[in-house]
This record gives sequence, C-alpha cells and structure tokens, in this order.
Amino acid sequence: ITLFYTVGLLSNFTSAWIAQATVYFFFIFSAISGVYLLAKQLKLSNSVATIGALFYLFNPYTMSQIIGRLISSGVTVWAYLPWFIYLSIKIFEKISIKNVLSFALASIIFSNSYGYPSSVFLLWIPLIIYFLYSLTPRSNRFNSIKSIAVIATTWLITCSWLLLPYLKIGSSAFQNISGAKENLDSLLGVSQYFPVKTILLLKQNYLFGSTMYNGFYSDPKIIALSYLVLTVVIIGVINKLFKRQA
Repeated sequence: ITLFYTVGLLSNFTSAWIAQATVYFFFIFSAISGVYLLAKQLKLSNSVATIGALFYLFNPYTMSQIIGRLISSGVTVWAYLPWFIYLSIKIFEKISIKNVLSFALASIIFSNSYGYPSSVFLLWIPLIIYFLYSLTPRSNRFNSIKSIAVIATTWLITCSWLLLPYLKIGSSAFQNISGAKENLDSLLGVSQYFPVKTILLLKQNYLFGSTMYNGFYSDPKIIALSYLVLTVVIIGVINKLFKRQA
C-alpha cells in the first residue's frame, strides 16, 4: 500500500514513467544517504562514509541483482537496510520518543521490503550482531537489552500487519504448490551461480560469465580491480581488529 498507493497518487499529476523514476530516485537517494549516516554514526571519516555510500550503489551485485532486476521489494529492502541499522543504533544510544518514532515511521515508509519474507532475516541478523557486540562492556548490558526490547516491540507493532498475510497464505492453496523439497531444489539450482569466490567479488556466475557482461568482466585489468577492492576490505578488517586488541 505505502509504495503503490504513492505511485498511484504521483501518476495522477504526471506521466507513469516520471512517477516510477521519482520513486526509484527516492530509493537510491535513501540507500546512499542511509549508508553515509550509518558510517558517520560508526565514527568513520567523511571520505570513508562517502566512498562507502557510493560503493553501496555502484557495485556489481547492486547493479545486477537489485537495480538490474527491478523487483520492487528487493530495491526497497536494499534502500531500507542502512536506515534500519542506523535508526536502531540511535535507539541504542538513547531511548527517546524522537528516535522510536523515527524508527517506526521508517518501518512504515519502507514496508514494501516485506514482499520477501526473507527480508526479516536480512534486516535483523546484522542488528542482532550489533546487539551482541554492544554487550561486550558489562556496564552497558542492561541498556542494550532494554534497547533491543524497545526496537523489537516497535517493529512488531508497525510491521505485524505486513507479516500477517503470510500466515494466511500459509494455510491456503499456495502451500500445496511449494514445499520443503521444492524450496531446497530451487536453492540448489540458484546456488551454482554463487560460489564463495564469486560472492566475495559481489558477482554472479551467469550474468558475469555467460552474457554480454562477460567480455568486460573477463578483462585482466577489471579482474585485478575486483581483487583490489576485496584486498582493501580484508586489510581494513584486520587492521581494525589489531587496533581493538591494542
């Protein structure tokens, strides 16, 4: 409703393609600004935050699997993920009406994320990792537990109406179309295009190995650049770990 009703309203005042372009501009701007704010929240420099925000958009996975496929739920959850984590961290810092309402409002604005049931895991797994990290200082444990409880309660209140249809569909005729075996077969079929090496380079074997993109991404210079990006990330993680231990 929040997505298609908005597109419908825009279509009353302009052409359909401009309405669509406006919505996708909103998603792209949300994704970039969300990553920038999240990076700043994590005490990173302006240059790192800017590079991170641009890389979140201009990388092979986003271009091919999210923007390239134009599946609205996928684009929405991609744009929402950095905001979900950023607004959650704000609540970890301070439980206030402003922070809680901001989190709730974002949950409603980006509600189209839950066109995929798997989006629940995509959003909550990184947040749970942050929550576990926040428990490291013993003095902070009570505040962290209280914060995650507030976040979970707010999320359930604002998102329960989005998840209820799945419970209803689960008891309908659709459940006879796909079961555990069919889902596993589908997973195995898709996984062949995502070996670990390919995932680390943010690619996909079919698109970047058997289509028109193959020539460009088979160029030794482009392959070297892909490995350079991965190397920089690995060095950065190792450097950060050593600094923590020091």
